[in-house]
Formats: sequence, C-alpha cells, structure tokens
Amino acid sequence: MTLVRAKLGNEQQVKIIIRFLEGFEGKLTSSRYATLTRVSQDTANRDIADLVAKSILQKSEAGGRSTSYGLILPQPKNQSDFFRCCRNRHR
Repeated sequence: MTLVRAKLGNEQQVKIIIRFLEGFEGKLTSSRYATLTRVSQDTANRDIADLVAKSILQKSEAGGRSTSYGLILPQPKNQSDFFRCCRNRHR
C-alpha cells in the first residue's frame, strides 16, 4: 500500500488530489466531487469530510450552498514526493 493510499483511503480521494495537483480549475464542491468521481452525494460528503479531518482539504469561509474546498499543500519537498506517489499509482 502506498503512502498516499494509506493516508487517503480510497480511489476517489486519490483521483481528486491528483486533479488538484495537476491544476484543478474552479471550486471543488460536494456536487462537483460526486460528478467527477461518479459517487453519490452522500459518499462525496463523507469523502470530503474525511479529507478535511485529515487536513488535506480546507473548507472555504463561505457556508451553506456556497461551501467549497481547497487543497492544503504540504511543504515543497513533500509535495513533489506526494505528487510522484500519486502519479505512479495511476499509470
């Protein structure tokens, strides 16, 4: 099991993190997460809550229907290791 897989837990979460690292356009909402990963809205909400709890995603200040999330980037040295690990997992 890779470091990324151990930290994230599932393929959908890995897929979203890779999207962020490759230059994700726009805001990530739970609806967009559900669409991009082809999961239910409930699963999207659970996955996002898990990523927020693990300090991987950060919730925006706007709440309610405007809630969006952004990636909390690790230190530059770790970011390249993290990115390389994610990329190798999906080749």
